[in-house]
Amino acid sequence: MPDPFSALFHLDVQTVLVLLFAGNLALGCLILLFQGIARESTHHLALRTYALARLMQSLGWLFVLEREHLPEPLGVLAADNLLVLGFFLESLVALDLAAIRRPGARWAHIGVTGAALTVMNAVLLTHPTPAVRVAAATFGVAGSLLTPSLLFFLDRLESPFRRILGAGNLLFLAVLGARTATGLVSGEPGLGIAGLTQGLTFLVLILMLVLSGAVVLLIAKEDADRELREMAVKDPLTGLSNRRAFIHQASRVLAYHWRYGLDASMLFIDIDHFKAINDQFGHAAGDAVIVHLAGVLRQSIREFDLHCRYGGEEFVLLLPNSSEEEALAVAGRIREGVARREDGVLPAAYTVSVGVASRLEDPADPLEDLLRRSDAALYRAKQAGRDRVEVHAPIAGAQSA
Repeated sequence: MPDPFSALFHLDVQTVLVLLFAGNLALGCLILLFQGIARESTHHLALRTYALARLMQSLGWLFVLEREHLPEPLGVLAADNLLVLGFFLESLVALDLAAIRRPGARWAHIGVTGAALTVMNAVLLTHPTPAVRVAAATFGVAGSLLTPSLLFFLDRLESPFRRILGAGNLLFLAVLGARTATGLVSGEPGLGIAGLTQGLTFLVLILMLVLSGAVVLLIAKEDADRELREMAVKDPLTGLSNRRAFIHQASRVLAYHWRYGLDASMLFIDIDHFKAINDQFGHAAGDAVIVHLAGVLRQSIREFDLHCRYGGEEFVLLLPNSSEEEALAVAGRIREGVARREDGVLPAAYTVSVGVASRLEDPADPLEDLLRRSDAALYRAKQAGRDRVEVHAPIAGAQSA
C-alpha cells in the first residue's frame, strides 16, 4: 500500500475524537438555531429532537476522549449509552420524517433498540475485557440504527435522500462490525487497533457526521417545500383546490375541450342559510358543515374532475367531457350525500343549492363563461326557494329539482 494511501487509514485517535466531539456539538447547535428561526415548520419538534441527538453524541465522544480520567465503569457506561441513545434519537427522527408506510416500524425500532441497550449494559457491567466491551457497544449501536436503515435502503418508494441515509448507516455498521471482529480476534481494545478497519471506522464516522446532518436537513426541506406547494394550491380547511389553482387548471382543461369540440359542465354550489348556521351554532359548526360538504363533493365526482372551494360557503366543480345530463346526475348525488348525513356527526342540518351550466359557448374565455352561467343558475335556485338544482338554459325536457 502506498504511503499516502496508508496514511489515510492511520489517523490520530485523539484528533478524530476531538473532531467528532466538536462536529456533533456544532451541528447540534446549528440545528437548534435553525429550528428556532423556523418555528412554524411542522418539523419543529423533529429538528429539536435531532439537535438533542447530536448533542448527546457530542457528550458521548467527550466521555470517550476523557475515558482515562473517569472511574470505571462509569466512564464506559456513560459514553456508550449516550452514543447509542444519540444514534437512536437521530434514526428515530429520520424514521418519523420519512413517514414509513409500515405502521409498526417505529415501535419495532424502539423495541430493538431497548433490547440492544439492555444486552450492552449487562455486558459492560460484567465483562472487564476491552474488546468484549467494544463488541457490546457495537451491538448497541447496531440495534439503534439497523431497523430504520434497512427500511430506508430497501424501500424503493423512498426519496433518494432517505435511501442514501440508509446506505450510509449500513456501511457504517458493516465497518463497525469488521473493526469489532478484528478487536475480538486480536484481543486489543477497539481504540487501540491500528490499520484498515480502525481507519475506515473513523472515516465513515466523520462522513456520517456530515452526511446524516445534511440529509436530515434536506429531508426536512423537501417536506417543507411540498407543504408550501400544497398550501399554494389547496384550501387549508377542506383540502380542496383553492380558487387560484382551480382557475389555472380549469383554463387549460377548457382550452383543450374547446379546441377538440368536447363537452364540459360546471356546478356552482352554495350552502343554504350558511350565515344563520354560523349565527346560531357558532363558526366551529359552520366549519364542520363546510368540511362535510367537501367530503360529499369528493365522493360524488370522478378522480379527474376538478373541485374548488371558490370562497366562503361556495364551491365549484368542473366536469370535463361531461354532458348536462351527467352534470345533473352529479348534482343529484351531492344533494343525496348531504341529506344522508349521520345524526350527531354535524351540529346543524343544512341543504345546498346548485347551479349547472354545460356546453362551451364563448371561445374567448370558456371558463369565465361557464362560471357566469352556472352562477346565474345558482341565483335562480336561491330565488326559487333553495335546496334545489337549476340549469342555465336547460335542454328540452330537463327538470329542475
